[in-house]
Amino acid sequence: MANPVWDPVNTSGFKWRYASTPKNVSELLPYFYNDLKSYGDPSVAGRIIAGILKCVAIGEEKFQQAFGGWTPESNEFGMAPLRPVHVDINNNRWRWADGTSASVNWSAEDSFIDSFSLGSDELMLIYGYFNLEPVPNTLELFFQPGSEKLPIWTIEPMRVKKEPYFIFPKPIIIEPRSQFYVAASTKSLTTSVTEEAGLLGYIFAPKSKLIAKERVVS
Repeated sequence: MANPVWDPVNTSGFKWRYASTPKNVSELLPYFYNDLKSYGDPSVAGRIIAGILKCVAIGEEKFQQAFGGWTPESNEFGMAPLRPVHVDINNNRWRWADGTSASVNWSAEDSFIDSFSLGSDELMLIYGYFNLEPVPNTLELFFQPGSEKLPIWTIEPMRVKKEPYFIFPKPIIIEPRSQFYVAASTKSLTTSVTEEAGLLGYIFAPKSKLIAKERVVS
């Protein structure tokens, strides 16, 4: 029997500020349950969806706008899957190259995501990491959302489980104007190694930012 962490039509735990928000939220929930079911236990999807709902509530407060879902109006904020450009990567591929020296045992470190600050009208939820390389060069990741420093996460178990991704026990929410930084420890020696690797998550922002092809700083 599925673990009923979140009823797909029950958002009564949140007090929405704008009348159109609950309708737009409810229309999206079936999509998320279907999209996230491949992650296994329903409680995993439930935790991610709980994070999404919290982001919508924060967005209403911070942006002073109603939530418009995937297709917000010009006076609403919406959401979209996280793109490389949203985390200040200047291309549209989740592709990362480490430094030319090894950083085993954190003797040095590489910037997987260079430190940057979200705009005043940006909010992010990050729930996982993926690496599509058969044998990843990356060993460990260190996440710092804002001033909080999270425990270092090893990615070696991904190879044991033969899965190209992992899901955080608790999604990371990065609020407007907060900094975000991800460092990596790698095993490369004298040459730079490029990997197809990135973050799983969503961005919440006004429509003008969600349709922008390049990063818009505000």
